[in-house]
Amino acid sequence: MGIILIACACKSTPQQEAEGKVYQVDLQKKVNPFKEIFSKAEIIPLETVDSSLIVWIKKVVPVGDELYIHDDWANKLHVFDKNGKYKHKIGRRGQGPGEYLNMQDCIVDASNNDIYMLSIFG
Repeated sequence: MGIILIACACKSTPQQEAEGKVYQVDLQKKVNPFKEIFSKAEIIPLETVDSSLIVWIKKVVPVGDELYIHDDWANKLHVFDKNGKYKHKIGRRGQGPGEYLNMQDCIVDASNNDIYMLSIFG
């Protein structure tokens, strides 16, 4: 009697058969999402001088012909030209007027020629 009960319970219902559809997927098709997202990519080697050494890139902001690179480890904002030549750094670390202790993020507003540095320490 128990075996008959188990056999009846294991029988599939029409709803279970409908949920068990098998879909065919073409695994040979090559997908390259990079080409779907970006129109072009280029590598720009950055000039390496003592004042332009970068430890940890947190953010790269391209504005016009310049690249603003936020170095999270050293808390610096470096400026490079479109060919990777080092121009200068922006801001000074310290505790005096116009200086900052730490920079978590930056926003470059090219339309107003402003740069905003976000620091949780002021």
